[in-house]
Amino acid sequence: MLLKQATLRGIRDGAVTLAFRRWQRPTVKTCGSLLTALGQLDVEAVDAVELAQITESDATAAGFENLTSLRAELSKRKDGDLYRIRLSFAGPDPRLALRDEVPDQAELQTLHTRLERLDSRCRTRPWTRRS
Repeated sequence: MLLKQATLRGIRDGAVTLAFRRWQRPTVKTCGSLLTALGQLDVEAVDAVELAQITESDATAAGFENLTSLRAELSKRKDGDLYRIRLSFAGPDPRLALRDEVPDQAELQTLHTRLERLDSRCRTRPWTRRS
């Protein structure tokens, strides 16, 4: 699920709590998470809705000026069912912390063993390391 930078900033700041999408089938699920450019999001709920069920406050919670502008955006794509996705900011991308961690000797050995196993299955030449 792609979200615009302004929407991501709104979610991070708490001003945006909803998103709306037309999908053949949902690409996110309730209690899931999304990694984005600004961090990790929690997907709190994914519900099928009818266009007539969307309120002015829904539009504001999705970062739109009003219901008319949200409907105009949703009308750009006609195929698929309409879904309301409730989102919240969960924190920074957890992979960022891993960048600073240095593996200990046991972790390095485990990785080395796994790479050797992959190389041993290759018919031509080892591919996990430079020749």
